[in-house]
Amino acid sequence: MEHTKTPWYGNGRAIVTAFCQKEICLCHAEDEFPEDIAYANAAFIVRAVNAHEKLVEALRNVSYFRTGKRCWCEPGRESDNHEGQCLAAREDLALAEK
Repeated sequence: MEHTKTPWYGNGRAIVTAFCQKEICLCHAEDEFPEDIAYANAAFIVRAVNAHEKLVEALRNVSYFRTGKRCWCEPGRESDNHEGQCLAAREDLALAEK
């Protein structure tokens, strides 16, 4: 199942889709989460959702080629755990693409 089309925008505590101008969800406010935190949560969710596709694309592009192998580490900044870092980056990308 696909999520509602982006872009989304915040309207106070509400998250609304620009696609059909419908409310997707409402961030809850109560004693533990006052209204200003609910507004901030809605804004954070909107930023994350709207940026997700570009962030996944950027992660795909943060690869460098060295000795004929695809590598996720920035040249000159490799660590002793080079292979582990590359594997972790690929795992992060796979998770983000779900």
